[in-house]
Amino acid sequence: KYLDAALKQKKLLEDPDILQDRDAEKRMGFNLVDALGRAKINDHKLFRGWSIFVTRDIPGTFDTFKSIITLNGGQAMMYQGRTGTTIPKRRLRDDPSAGGESQHQGGDDEYDCVYLVSGSSDAEQKLWKPFTDMAAKQDLEARIVKADWLLHAAMSQQITWKDMWELK
Repeated sequence: KYLDAALKQKKLLEDPDILQDRDAEKRMGFNLVDALGRAKINDHKLFRGWSIFVTRDIPGTFDTFKSIITLNGGQAMMYQGRTGTTIPKRRLRDDPSAGGESQHQGGDDEYDCVYLVSGSSDAEQKLWKPFTDMAAKQDLEARIVKADWLLHAAMSQQITWKDMWELK
């Protein structure tokens, strides 16, 4: 409910009634009130400096995921199997232009990762190897992830990694 309302209004909501869902917090592994605090620090820049690739056929539509990424300061790129795309390097955490969001952008191991948010359809699975090859040519680690990775990052307002989000 919170995500739908926030996307519709294109802003963070501070309605405590929406933010009280202990079962969902336990299931998702974060506290919604804490996430709201991180969101204020992040100031719509959680994905600042990040280019996140999304498959065209992702369940939920590319445009929905593009909205989530861009509302959080990132760049969403539709991936259709082109291997010649240059992936911009992210800035290091100690970059002088980094703001408070840098403390929520994951550990230093995230710097060399590039993400492809994908479903598991046959057409999408065919994109995984070209994406992995493209990343390797640029000395980056490809992470092909379920939509849940992006949703968790946006909702918790912090980037974390769990193996359960990886598609293989």
